[in-house]
Amino acid sequence: MHQGRVKFFFGVMSGIVAGTLAGLYKATLWYHFALMSLGPVLIFFTCSISIRGVFQLYQRFLEAVSVRAKIEQQLGMTQPLPKVTENDYWLGEPIIAPRHFDSRNMHATSKEWVEAHSNQGYHLWTIRLFRGGQVLAFALLLVIVALSFNAYKDKANKGLQPDPHLTTLFLEVSDAYGIY
Repeated sequence: MHQGRVKFFFGVMSGIVAGTLAGLYKATLWYHFALMSLGPVLIFFTCSISIRGVFQLYQRFLEAVSVRAKIEQQLGMTQPLPKVTENDYWLGEPIIAPRHFDSRNMHATSKEWVEAHSNQGYHLWTIRLFRGGQVLAFALLLVIVALSFNAYKDKANKGLQPDPHLTTLFLEVSDAYGIY
């Protein structure tokens, strides 16, 4: 479920990035670039929503693990197995893998355990992925703003240059009336 939500948000972000890049490829005027600046803003907010949405799901997952740990303890699955026959193996070990006990024993309550693990492991890398998306959105916004200013400046410079048709007409009129 957690991976499904990450895939969904990453798919939305990818669609916005693709649309923005396609728009940038076709943009020619400064206001086209200015309109394309909405893409990075949407990417940034999608990443922000993604971080919160994925965190809620991961927190619920950790809470389910803590409930499972309580049930395992109540059922005696955390106690060493008694010897029943001569062929028993791994005696003295509980049914649950011992590696889980260390992290459980470090915290007094399940709430502390969930809070301690909520920004670790798989979820830590998910947060970093979406934070990286926010950084890339900001960088893309800066590039788009620079392209927009460049296109605006080019348009202004082209407006200051004389029109070749008007120049030809001016020369013809000046020749006809003897104006130099």
